[in-house]
Amino acid sequence: DLACIKKHLKSQGITMEELPLIGGCELDLACFFQLINEMGGMQQVTDLKKWNKLADMLRIPKTAQDRLAKLQEAYCQYLLSYDSLSAEEHKRLEKEVLLEKEILEKRRGPLEGHSDNNYEFQSLPRYEPKNGLINGVVHKNG
Repeated sequence: DLACIKKHLKSQGITMEELPLIGGCELDLACFFQLINEMGGMQQVTDLKKWNKLADMLRIPKTAQDRLAKLQEAYCQYLLSYDSLSAEEHKRLEKEVLLEKEILEKRRGPLEGHSDNNYEFQSLPRYEPKNGLINGVVHKNG
């Protein structure tokens, strides 16, 4: 998950405002992390010379200059230390990120499209349009 990767990088003193670019395309770090692990990890990808396949799967243009070297560099810079965490550390990081998300949502209110069960709707009286209706608002002459 990108939020977990970013949080881990921040703990390492690396702030990442935007995703890295290779050949003008954003490198999806969460997808990169998932794919490299599905392929057996960095060592396996290197030993079996699968970097080209990985770059294609990440939709990095074949025309991108030094795309494989840049992909390997991005792995070392952004994912290697995250990949080295134990399963336990990954779970702890995930819990922290979910907790931070919950706190943010409580502060901001529920995300659009999500309902908060504690919120009660008040039904407002409906007004029939009458002579005093201007731009959809009833103005009372007093």
